[in-house]
This record gives sequence, structure tokens and C-alpha cells, in this order.
Amino acid sequence: MKDSEKLKQLRIYKPKSREGRVDRVHDEKTLLAKDLFKKETDLSTFIGMKILDDLGNEGRIEGAFGKSGKCKCYFPGASFPTGKNATEGVPTKLVIEFRKYILDDKTKMVQ
Repeated sequence: MKDSEKLKQLRIYKPKSREGRVDRVHDEKTLLAKDLFKKETDLSTFIGMKILDDLGNEGRIEGAFGKSGKCKCYFPGASFPTGKNATEGVPTKLVIEFRKYILDDKTKMVQ
């Protein structure tokens, strides 16, 4: 077995995270997030990942929203207030935490 193959068997990773903000409430269980991704980022690797808000709710990333880097986040256990003036009970910060494996050939991110 070569040294490079032995190194690939090691599961060395870097803990990574991304922070963003809530743009608005889409419906009572879905938020629109901004500043998590750049406009040119491929969101397909992040779809289905866990996301946490600053109120302690846990949700999943559903997909892109528009072409400006925004995304839809679904929170099954939450009930956000809807309406234009509803600000109380709406989270402001969103965080994704994941692992990026260093010696892996694939650019896969795992939670």
C-alpha cells in the first residue's frame, strides 16, 4: 500500500461554518436566508444540510431562491410570525456547521 493511499484512509477534517442573516419570512415554517452563499456558489452540495438559527430552531436548506445567493430554509418545528410588521419571534442569524475532509479527493462536505 502506497503512502498516499494510507493518508487517504485517515479521516482528517477541518470544522467549517457559514453564517448568514434572515432576509424575510416566506411562510410560517420557511425562512429566506441571505449572506450564506455568494452569487456564484453551487448550492447543490449544501441542499439538505442542517441549519441552526439564533433562537435554537433546527432546519434544513431546501434550495436556492432567486439568483442572488439567497436560499430557502425549512424549519419543521418552528412557527414564525408572518406579516410585514412581524419582527418579534423571528431569528436574525443562521449558521451551518460542517466538516471538510482534507485528504479526500472529493470536495464533499459532511455534517
